[in-house]
Amino acid sequence: MSRYIDSKEQEAWDSIKSDLAEAYSLISQAEVKAIVALNREGKEQKVCGRISNVRQELAGLSYLCTPQSEWTGGDSSCPDNFRYRAPHISERKN
Repeated sequence: MSRYIDSKEQEAWDSIKSDLAEAYSLISQAEVKAIVALNREGKEQKVCGRISNVRQELAGLSYLCTPQSEWTGGDSSCPDNFRYRAPHISERKN
């Protein structure tokens, strides 16, 4: 079972998660631009293959860095009624 984290650590993980999601979006945009720009010259395969490898490595990493919320009871619209556990990635052995 994962450990509970405080609000400061939760904010740090949320920031990491957001950065990874943004990186995934940017690499996806770069892949599309490479396909469009390089397709005319037939050079897109090698470049797009490498970009695709990076994108695949990033896929799902944002989720793995998301703190896991746990409802403690009471009004679910009140943030005080939740606590957070460390993200899945912090519990992985490899």
